Amino acid sequence: MPYITHTDDLIYGVGASGADSRIEAHRCLGAAHIHLLRDDDDATDQQGSWMRVSTLRTTPCTDALAALVEARGGDCSWQIVDGVADVVDRDREDV
Repeated sequence: MPYITHTDDLIYGVGASGADSRIEAHRCLGAAHIHLLRDDDDATDQQGSWMRVSTLRTTPCTDALAALVEARGGDCSWQIVDGVADVVDRDREDV
């Protein structure tokens, strides 16, 4: 089962394991020049975009959601049901 690494609204990484999805999320955020900060880091002097590592969560997902993220990116409609992330409506192609 694949995994995603996400915040409440965006998916930043997908991978075959939780570790793979976290690595992909860190790569993606780095490529976007978004600095990841620990909770005890002071962000007041940080220039540019940043986010706290603690806001990222890793969750198992369906193959359908993994394929959607791979094809279209992590800004898509999804939900977590019984601990597994899935597309919101599998019958729609434009989800």
